[in-house]
Parts: sequence; structure tokens; C-alpha cells
Amino acid sequence: MQNVVRKIPYPRSVKTRPRGRPKKIDRERILDAALEMGAHRLGMRALAAKLGIGAATLYYHVGSKEELLGLLGARLLDRFRLRLPDPSEWEGAMRQTASELRALFEASRGSAEAAMKEPRWGLPIIALHEESCRYLVRAGFTPEEAWLATRLIADFVEGFVVRREAHERAEVSDLTYAARLAGPTLRAAERRLGGEHHERRFAMGLDCIVRGLRARRLRVGSASSRP
Repeated sequence: MQNVVRKIPYPRSVKTRPRGRPKKIDRERILDAALEMGAHRLGMRALAAKLGIGAATLYYHVGSKEELLGLLGARLLDRFRLRLPDPSEWEGAMRQTASELRALFEASRGSAEAAMKEPRWGLPIIALHEESCRYLVRAGFTPEEAWLATRLIADFVEGFVVRREAHERAEVSDLTYAARLAGPTLRAAERRLGGEHHERRFAMGLDCIVRGLRARRLRVGSASSRP
């Protein structure tokens, strides 16, 4: 009886290692890919797959997702430049800075939320805060008031962008949802504001902050000038 040698195929799940040298990767390419994904969809394994590398290789360059988000924020704000006119025009400068910071965060979904959660800033973010505070001191603020004013503007912008992104994910805004269930006052507000309620909310909030800072600066200045 003739012996028959049967060939046993390899399981389909077994993958051979690709030939050739592994892809070269560095932090710049990692950050470029992360920016394309957006902070709201960012995951280490998904990013590694996008780059065509293993997760271990990615972790060699970036220790954790938290570190990556910090680097991502620094990369975004490294492109951000404060345009600061004469200190006598500080109110207009604060309004312009808030609008430009909002546009920066909205261009990379999830970056505002990441900025809110990470207090360990990179040097570019620290330098921006120093520049803003120094400018406001020249405008008549004390160093501590300059810091508080700078963060008040930034906190407002970050919070606004995070809330608006939440509305987009839910496919309904808080005002629209509340107006369906509330009485005539909220329904009237929703009807009058219509699709402009986000813009009106931003404009009114920023206006209240700047006017409040002006009043506080004048009050602090008059108190310090008393004998």
C-alpha cells in the first residue's frame, strides 16, 4: 500500500512578516497623522494603523495617549501668534485673540477638550501665556490680574468649543432641546435666536468678559492711586 503524504495548509490567520526595512517614523510624522485624525478620534492603535507601524513602535516615540495629546496641543499652539497692538487697545486685542483661538480649536476637533484636561503645558503654550500677561501688565493690569484675565478668556473659548462639539455629536443644541419641553419663554428665545444662537452666545459671553475686565481694571487702578 502506497503512503500518501498530505500537505497541511497553514491557518489563514497566520501572517508572514513583510519584507524589506521597517518604515522610518519620527514625532513629526506622528503628530501630522494625529492632526489629520483629530483629537476626538485619536487612539494609539488606530494611529499606529494609520501610520502603518506597530503599536510598540508608536509607544517607543510617544509614551502615552496623554503625552501625545500634550504634544498635539503644543503643535497647534506653536502655529498660533498673538497679534497685540498698542496696550491702550487691549480690549480689541482680547476679542481678536479669543476669536482666533476659537478658530484654531474648531479646526482640530477635540483639541479644546484636550487643552482643558492637560495642565502640564509645553514651552510654546507657556510662552504664549507669558506674552499675553506681559502685554496686559503694560496695559495697566497687575501681574495676577493679567494672569486671571488671560485664563478667563482661554477658559471661555475652550468651554464654548467643547460644548458646541457636544451639540454637534448629539445633533441637537441645548436650547433647541429645552425649547421642545419648556414653556413660552424658552420657545420665544429659540424662535428669535434661530440658527444664530451659538454665535450670539459667543459674542455676548466675550463682550461681558471684556467689559467686566475693563470695569475691574478701572476699579483696581483707582484704588491703587489713593493715598
